[in-house]
Amino acid sequence: MSNKQANLSATSQKPGKQKKNFPLSLWLGIPAAMLSISLLAYFVGNLKTLLETLPERASKEGKQFLSNYEIIGHDIFLIILALVLLVLVYNLVKSCSDLKLVIDKGNIKKVISNVIRHPFVYGIFIIYLIMIVNNASWHYPELVGWYSDIFEYDLLENFRFLDGFVGETMRRNDFRFFPLAHQDIHLLSWLTPYPKVWAILNAIELAVVVIFITKFIRKLTNNFLPSLLLLTTVLVLINPVTAVVFFQFVYSERLLATFLVVFIYSYLCYQQTQEDKYFYLTLITALLGIFLKDIAFIFFIGPAVMTLCLGFAGRMANHSYLPRLGYESSPGSFRLERCLIFLMAAYLVSYFFLSFLPSNYLQRGIYSEGNQFSLVFDGRILMICFVFAVRLCLVFLRKIQVNLVDALNASAIIYILATSYFVDFSMGNHLSFPVQIVFAIDITYFVALLTQSYSFKKYFGKMMATAFVFVVASFTALLEWPSFLSRLTSTKNRQDDWASTYYAIKKISKQMKRNGKEVNIIFAKGWYNEHRHLNRLTYDRLIKIDPATGKYIVKEGMGRRDKSYNYMPKDGDLLLNIDRQQFKERLPMIDFSCFQLLYDANPSVGYGKIYRYMQSQCSS
Repeated sequence: MSNKQANLSATSQKPGKQKKNFPLSLWLGIPAAMLSISLLAYFVGNLKTLLETLPERASKEGKQFLSNYEIIGHDIFLIILALVLLVLVYNLVKSCSDLKLVIDKGNIKKVISNVIRHPFVYGIFIIYLIMIVNNASWHYPELVGWYSDIFEYDLLENFRFLDGFVGETMRRNDFRFFPLAHQDIHLLSWLTPYPKVWAILNAIELAVVVIFITKFIRKLTNNFLPSLLLLTTVLVLINPVTAVVFFQFVYSERLLATFLVVFIYSYLCYQQTQEDKYFYLTLITALLGIFLKDIAFIFFIGPAVMTLCLGFAGRMANHSYLPRLGYESSPGSFRLERCLIFLMAAYLVSYFFLSFLPSNYLQRGIYSEGNQFSLVFDGRILMICFVFAVRLCLVFLRKIQVNLVDALNASAIIYILATSYFVDFSMGNHLSFPVQIVFAIDITYFVALLTQSYSFKKYFGKMMATAFVFVVASFTALLEWPSFLSRLTSTKNRQDDWASTYYAIKKISKQMKRNGKEVNIIFAKGWYNEHRHLNRLTYDRLIKIDPATGKYIVKEGMGRRDKSYNYMPKDGDLLLNIDRQQFKERLPMIDFSCFQLLYDANPSVGYGKIYRYMQSQCSS
């Protein structure tokens, strides 16, 4: 029989006569899902009874039980995560038949050509890299505590889990769940303790964000104007929130944005090509991304849900139909979407056992308990909502089809509402950075469509299109630059004030000891304490003020073991305030007339001060 006859015979078969081919994953997946849901329902229904069988949470046994549970639970989670990642990475490498890791002359020429084509972009990135590295410091909230763990064993035990990073992400017990947040810096700290080197990773992640947004827009619109990269660079780099997220190390939105842009690009590539390498890359980025922030899974699961729903109705670009269950699969069978939704189930199970159960056991309450819905409207939020609403109307009128930009807009709107409900949301907050990325995608997408349109090309041409994009980029830069510079300067000044005060107390205490004087350093509650960096100073005593009673409690040095010992300040004692604003107002029981200002890092702020106790100056 000829090929033509065979094809005619195949097409003449009725759909109802086709042989059903149920994959093994379907046979195993449905019972496994049902079993998981049943177990989860059982645990939830009998949660109170189960908790009553456990040791009393305030007892020594209860604390030990919780500690062991968290260690074992997160170890199992990390092992399973690592195994799944290894399988996905193996399949990714296996599917990349054209993968080359050789640096040859052709690649070097390609890089040089890109630099020549985008001189402004590379110039901005070089300046940005210098700024990020120059501003890098560990004198910043949260990082002060994490950084102290690095020096615990004099840099000899670097390949270990640091308590600060682990405690912040895997020991919270306040119904929050982001076990992979900050782990890029955690792993990097094993290799180098220098924040200036860490800052280079920040710059690389920022470059990845800009490059993949541009690649995503170009692939979606087939518009390859070189100036689009400049527009994306300006929209992302000259942004007040970027000055917070990428110039510090304590915000997981930095890593979240990196995974998100790679995710949407690989997702689009898979929709258009159905290649396995994009399938596995999308799953890898989604698997890591959903565990980076409490509500961030919306950006990785939302597009899959929207694609599945609208693809079923034939309204999704690159998806024409959903095959009937039981028939042979085809490129439109939504394999990736089903896997992404399965990741959501894995996230919920992980959250239940690693956050929900221990938080219920401790009964500490939700992290944001008592907060009311708080949303500060902004022009960018309104634009995202407007673009989504207009495009959705056009979809229902069958003028256009939904694409990943619409899915991202829908995810951003849900993320905004969820964040407003649980915490609060404003476009000036670091939590808004994923939404800022979506806004940058919207602007670049609109400009790319406009300059790619037939009418624009007919009346203006390629040169005018480039000039138009350049004007939009310049206008955006001028609009955002004052706010960006203000945020950057504020952060830099605070870091410098903290650092200079810490180095000043080191110098003063060392000089006092050389002169044979007793060195007693008094401090109050703050990021710096007897466990965090103050123990590296030269001192005879470290003394903490109890804000409730005004008593001076010896934390380190002579008199520490005597619990009944109530220290009284003596002439020459040093009172240190590195990081606390309204320091005097927080300690109303202390007579500050007895303390003479010895060092002032910045007279315009309340922190960055060192005082010397002088009995003769006391007012009473």
